[in-house]
Amino acid sequence: MFKKVMKGAMIGAAALTLGAPAQAADITVNLFGASAQYEFWTSAAPAFLDSVCNGPVLHAKGSLTGVDGTRDTGIAMATDCQGVGDNVTFTYTTFSSEKGILAVSNQAGYDGCGTGRAQIANVNNSTFTTYPAAAGTVNGLVCADIQIGASDVAGETFGQESHGQLLGPNGGGFVDYYANPVDTDGLDNCRPINVPFSFFVHQGTVVMDGLDLASDATWGSYYDWWPIGDSKENLTRMMATAIFSGQVNDWSDFGYPAQAIKVCLRHAGSGTHATLDADVMRGEANLLKDEHTATDPLVMLGYVPETYFNKGSSDMMRCIRDAGAGAVGYADSDKNGADRDGSDGSYSTVRRIKYMGKDGVAYTLINGMYDFWSAQWLYFLEDEDEAVKAKILELCAFASDSANMPESRRAFWTTADEMKVQKADDFTWPTWK
Repeated sequence: MFKKVMKGAMIGAAALTLGAPAQAADITVNLFGASAQYEFWTSAAPAFLDSVCNGPVLHAKGSLTGVDGTRDTGIAMATDCQGVGDNVTFTYTTFSSEKGILAVSNQAGYDGCGTGRAQIANVNNSTFTTYPAAAGTVNGLVCADIQIGASDVAGETFGQESHGQLLGPNGGGFVDYYANPVDTDGLDNCRPINVPFSFFVHQGTVVMDGLDLASDATWGSYYDWWPIGDSKENLTRMMATAIFSGQVNDWSDFGYPAQAIKVCLRHAGSGTHATLDADVMRGEANLLKDEHTATDPLVMLGYVPETYFNKGSSDMMRCIRDAGAGAVGYADSDKNGADRDGSDGSYSTVRRIKYMGKDGVAYTLINGMYDFWSAQWLYFLEDEDEAVKAKILELCAFASDSANMPESRRAFWTTADEMKVQKADDFTWPTWK
């Protein structure tokens, strides 16, 4: 308790220097947007409150269906915080990166809630547990103002479009998404953490087995030194750009046994999708933008691969799982748990594979061996209420400290300070600091 009081007093003092009022307040900060950040904040937000509050930290999370689709959502709240008695509540709710920025900047609203608002976890319809016990359950959603727009990329990085079922092979209704660059005038931001992205395939995809040219009837005499399974569980940039631009439709185009490629993508507005466009495609190949199902004549004639778009990262994993052998997609590296074979995650037939021979984990990010990653942007209004803005800045500072990285994310996510490389923007090749 003494440690909490002292730390709360210290951060409370920091809040004063930011112009926050020196009296107790009831403060709510609703974070909305990027699906990749959800698991981070369900760990980091209660840990932050636990470090600065004397009262117990209550938390809950859940996945519910809102007006505009499924929401992964969570709450952390505590009383008597930061040495001045504040009662603080954080919520964090997924949709997409673009929509997070549009909501916080009052350029759009969602779920029929009105401009600058969206459905988030309902504090009055949740079953809470006390941190650090496993989170309780969010049982309902409610419309609320958004104070932080979470995005995998800068607003200016958007510029994609997609047309297809909302939930890929699982339906959901046909949608047309146009994600134009987002105006971020009037917004401040912080970028406390970096997230690696990886490619994922169905376990029955032939790239899982690799190539054994030493035993190949045609090439064996030339490549008797070829290691068994070389190219196993790996995509090169050449392969990735060819697949996600639709230039190839069968794994045999890369020398593997014949197997139809089934492409799973995120819908436009996803920061992960925009990162793929900016970091991997890099203007040298254009992303697929139209859905093509297995019965599409263009697919049946071999002109384009079977192609699906998906609203969220969980929908992406379901697409790879349900499209079956030959399916390939992309998501934040730890989306299916820590183990590459998926045994630690929720999608047992989905496998994380390497990109350019490296796994997308914290070690390869920090040491400049892996480039498919992005800084995570938290946008908030420049003229936000002083007390709320102080809490946002304190949360940014907490998340920026590598000592506060949640254990559940530590193998994958990094903070900017520990990186040996940096990106000036989403389109820039990483450079050494």
